[in-house]
Amino acid sequence: MQKTKIIVFKKFSIAILTIFTSFTMFTGASFASTTCGGSSNSYNTSIDFGCSGKGNPILDLMFGIIRFLTYGVGIIISGSIIVGGIQYISSQGNPENTNHAVNRIRNALIALLVYIFAYPLLNYLLPTVVLK
Repeated sequence: MQKTKIIVFKKFSIAILTIFTSFTMFTGASFASTTCGGSSNSYNTSIDFGCSGKGNPILDLMFGIIRFLTYGVGIIISGSIIVGGIQYISSQGNPENTNHAVNRIRNALIALLVYIFAYPLLNYLLPTVVLK
């Protein structure tokens, strides 16, 4: 039983490392310098958050961070659903393990819905309320 848990942990660790590497390679998220804001108010950040380089530098950075975190939320929720599916498949009819797997998948989907509704709210509140 203990050996099986170690093997599963190793496979899960390799999967997480692969997902993180793919995230940094294919989403454009890098640790290179970028310019946020336009004209004389611009500044450089050490991490490329995806700033557009136009307008107010604070707003540009905030929207860049929101876009950057959106990738992370998507990866974490996808990973949680995959792990829940693996748990469900490997529960072998054990009601307690099946219940844990279903709860993990349900919680991941609830988190996805919360983020789907929070994203437009953040995009509305940041420029109109917070920076007014």
